[in-house]
Amino acid sequence: MTTNSRRAASPAWGHGRNLLMRAARDLFAAEGYESVTTRQIAELAGVSEQMIFRHFGSKAKLFEAAAVAPFVEHLDDYVKVWSERASGVRDPVQEASDLYRGLYDVFAENRALLTALVSTQDPQSGSGEAVSAALAPALDRFAELLDVEQQQRGFRDFDTRIVVRLVAGLVMSQTIFADLLYPSAAGGRPSVDALIHEMAMLTIHGAWPADRDD
Repeated sequence: MTTNSRRAASPAWGHGRNLLMRAARDLFAAEGYESVTTRQIAELAGVSEQMIFRHFGSKAKLFEAAAVAPFVEHLDDYVKVWSERASGVRDPVQEASDLYRGLYDVFAENRALLTALVSTQDPQSGSGEAVSAALAPALDRFAELLDVEQQQRGFRDFDTRIVVRLVAGLVMSQTIFADLLYPSAAGGRPSVDALIHEMAMLTIHGAWPADRDD
């Protein structure tokens, strides 16, 4: 059998990267970043451990691709959709609500991965820097979008680089720490709709009444 024939016969050939991504997501979500080894990931994926280093270079880079990608893809999709329609026209609270809803859904769907993502912020592991480097470009693209909204809507002068990270952090905290923030003894967790509405109102109007002029 020729080399090409052997490659064609292998179900992993040409799909190794996807198999590794799927296995990595499952393991990182279940056990966290530090506990998972590259050998475990390769075994679950049904491929050789060397394939991890061939495709990704390191465990940290694989984690970046597996865990950070959903959040980066959502932000990029949002920026793309926004750039294809007239900006500064829609009701700003509705605009903010749509952003928060999308982020919340992505974070909630990937809550276990998000928790693992937070756990990588250990300077000794080296993975935190890789994750931050992967997130930064998407957040900066969103900041550019916010720059346009700021100018067109006459928002106060604020640092969009900081604000987009405050937005992301706000949604993350409501996803990861909901049980801590809303214990049953204090009324329990509010509905997602209520969370989205309050986050949007806080972002656009702050604590002032909507009809305040000064």
